[in-house]
Amino acid sequence: VGEGGANVGVVTPYNGQVRKIRELFRAELGTEATRLLDVHTVDGFQGREKEVVLLSCVRTGHETTRGGIGFLADQRRLNVAITRARRILV
Repeated sequence: VGEGGANVGVVTPYNGQVRKIRELFRAELGTEATRLLDVHTVDGFQGREKEVVLLSCVRTGHETTRGGIGFLADQRRLNVAITRARRILV
């Protein structure tokens, strides 16, 4: 952990997934999880960067029935999601 908090971030397009990821990390790491990991939606990470970013993308299948692919349909949001890492994007 560097100065100013976590150097690792998790970016996901969905609020529900943010809640679930935080819950899972808190269960494993306790309150330390919030110091080690920064978990936010794509919109929450706009204007911010981390050394390492894990990009978590899941689909429920509902998008495919409507013919879209969720947040990927907006190129600007996809651009934000994939450009938040300074060094490593997973």
